[in-house]
Amino acid sequence: MRLHISPFDDRIIVERRTPLDEGVNLSRSGIWQIRNSVMRNVLPAFGSTVGSVLSSPGLRSAVVSGVQRALRATLDRTAKGVVMHAHEWMRELPPEPWKARYTYSLWAFPQDKFPKVLGAYFAFCKAHYKENRYRCNVVSGASRLHQDRGSLFSASYTGSMFTLEPSSTGDRGWDDFLIDFNDFASALGGTPTFNQTRALQPEHVAKAFGDRAKLFRALRQRTDPLNRLRNSYFAYLLG
Repeated sequence: MRLHISPFDDRIIVERRTPLDEGVNLSRSGIWQIRNSVMRNVLPAFGSTVGSVLSSPGLRSAVVSGVQRALRATLDRTAKGVVMHAHEWMRELPPEPWKARYTYSLWAFPQDKFPKVLGAYFAFCKAHYKENRYRCNVVSGASRLHQDRGSLFSASYTGSMFTLEPSSTGDRGWDDFLIDFNDFASALGGTPTFNQTRALQPEHVAKAFGDRAKLFRALRQRTDPLNRLRNSYFAYLLG
């Protein structure tokens, strides 16, 4: 399950992905291919251009909202069953990467609490924009994660989770937004990842992983007494 989230329009589009059953006749969809290209290339390039050309935050916000409304209409038209092969989910970067550059940050939340988290996220985005005149210029995403206890730092170690993934072209204001978003997500009991959550702080790690972080430190110290594998990034976050 994949969600496409537009906090400023109070809209969520739900996309369900399932294995193809034998005998089911689903067609290839040209508009689906167009939708993927828009999501992965056109929208980030447009958001980046709007941010650099339009100086007024209010005007930028209005233009971005208009484009996202048009995108939702396209998503609605592609909601019928279509066949997609695994390799088609891979993103091909353009020759000039800046034209379609975007980034995101990820936190995961317990499945049963996610509806309330979404409502709080909508309110957070609007409050942040009101105070700082900044909003993410790419559609936020979310995905459902099955429980996975294969790693002490699995984002879904305690049960099924939904991610929340604010996305942006990395324009001015994005870094400050993430600082506030991390505090917001941590306060709601979110779980970050070490490679997909930007601007993570030690207190976020301690709250999210608790005893698992303590166990990891003990295991690492026992198996790596010379600290050969203890780089500065993990030393800062895990102590």
